[in-house]
Amino acid sequence: MSIIVESYARSVIATGSLVATKPLGVSDNDWLCIPIGRDDNVINVTLPSGWNLVSSIAEVLEASGDDRSMLIAVKKIVDAGSEPVDYTFTWSGDSSEPSVGSIFRFSGVDATTFEDVAYVEVTHYATQNSSDAPNAVAITTNTNAAVVLIFASGTRSISTTDPDLSGASVPAGYSGIGGITGAGYDDSGTGSRDVLWLCAIKEVTTAGVETPAPWTGLTNALNDFSVMTIAIKPAVAPGGGVLPVIAHHRQLNFS
Repeated sequence: MSIIVESYARSVIATGSLVATKPLGVSDNDWLCIPIGRDDNVINVTLPSGWNLVSSIAEVLEASGDDRSMLIAVKKIVDAGSEPVDYTFTWSGDSSEPSVGSIFRFSGVDATTFEDVAYVEVTHYATQNSSDAPNAVAITTNTNAAVVLIFASGTRSISTTDPDLSGASVPAGYSGIGGITGAGYDDSGTGSRDVLWLCAIKEVTTAGVETPAPWTGLTNALNDFSVMTIAIKPAVAPGGGVLPVIAHHRQLNFS
């Protein structure tokens, strides 16, 4: 049984808590996964009921001086009928800082363990320009048909109206999915910014070292990126297969 992205929901808020929309069609035994990027280098988050923090990073980016934090949280669905319509992630501290994230709904994941391997995190400090790109380090999967997800978070404007690609070519062999871009990321006092949140996904047929290529073609000279990578463990390790996206739900909320 292959891991399948059954649906996903994009959610964006300019400041304060992140109210993340539940994806369509949530069923018993699904796994939900949300990567979140925030314009702050402190991770003091209160998770919604049933969610567990998988990994997190917090940093001050040297190139721009921007703060950044990222986290990945997951939830195993036990009783889909009792799930709320959305999930609120609340940070203590500066309520003016904006957050961004998408919830992905997976089927075909191992019944008890979401991660195939411990997460890999990458901290980037280089100033990005049209010849640079967010990049992820290699990850070694343990199980055939594990799914690798790469999340990249940036804080500056980009030239795009396509959030799945975000003005970039996704890493070779990967599919862009669930990305977010839109005006409103503006706590800096320097004018409107775009929210930039990239995601790329790939099924790795045979377990082993997976070395993703970088995104390419980003067009802002002042964009720092943080990148996180995770591998998801399938319920059964088949000999191959593809990773279809059956449905998705788009939502952009700015406030």
